[in-house]
Amino acid sequence: QFHREGFSLPRDATLLATAETYPNQAFRYGDNAWGIQFHGELTRVMMQRWVVRGAHRFELPGAQPGRDHLGGRLIW
Repeated sequence: QFHREGFSLPRDATLLATAETYPNQAFRYGDNAWGIQFHGELTRVMMQRWVVRGAHRFELPGAQPGRDHLGGRLIW
């Protein structure tokens, strides 16, 4: 993660996805409202580009180490 933002779930929301750094990654509220904290459109090529071209951002406060961005996250 390059950011330091997170969010709290609304009361009665259902948590759908979680992560170690920011536990609320996706949720559903009722039948028609959804919220996400991640990039669902992200491809392997995009992730590699972000890690390589954005390497300087790993020095920012709150940034995860570069190895954590790719490690264990590629499923195809």
